[in-house]
Amino acid sequence: MKRAYLLAFDLHCKGITVYRDGSREDQVLNIGIAAEKPTAVHVEVPSETAVLRPRPRPDVITGRTQKILTGYGALYVTVNEDEKGLFEIFAQIGRGGGYTASFTEGIARLVSLCLRSGVPVDEIIDQLEGIRSPRIAVDHGERVYSIPDAIAKAIKRHIGMQKTGVQPPVETFDELGGAVETDVELEKESRDAAELLRKGLNPECPECGKSLVFEEGCVKCHACGYSEC
Repeated sequence: MKRAYLLAFDLHCKGITVYRDGSREDQVLNIGIAAEKPTAVHVEVPSETAVLRPRPRPDVITGRTQKILTGYGALYVTVNEDEKGLFEIFAQIGRGGGYTASFTEGIARLVSLCLRSGVPVDEIIDQLEGIRSPRIAVDHGERVYSIPDAIAKAIKRHIGMQKTGVQPPVETFDELGGAVETDVELEKESRDAAELLRKGLNPECPECGKSLVFEEGCVKCHACGYSEC
């Protein structure tokens, strides 16, 4: 006790309180008692997310091919299945090497990758169905808005979500009233965007991001009223 008070005096403390060891249930300092060993803390480190890999393609696989009229010609879609369900699709339109044919093949490859990796087919359909293009076709009484939309409809027909029946032979298609319509506004936007790209300009409005159009010698936006003039 004497040493404690003298030390407090030497340190110029304004006050000091001394407790007898064990006089309180909780105390600040213990003397002569070994400190308890810290409890080991077990931290579980989550394992790395497994890399999703598409299931391998068998040597032999079966499927069906459908013909769907689009605004850019007849699209032939082949849907193949394995023992686990839909496996892949092939889509062909026009001659190989063209712009339309290349992006059609690209869509088919990505859809196939999704199917082989276990992505639900309804999610794939939701992403593709309803995408519009300037040219709209009517196939078996149903409007086909674009090539991605046609691929979605082909998948739906294949799995029975949409009525198809027996596909008629090619030579009888015209008798069913197949027709191609043109969305005038989308067609004009497509031409304007192509013209802007040829001039090295951005076809999107800097204000709202919608498509710009050429009118009266000036670039304008119908959505927000932006004009370069």
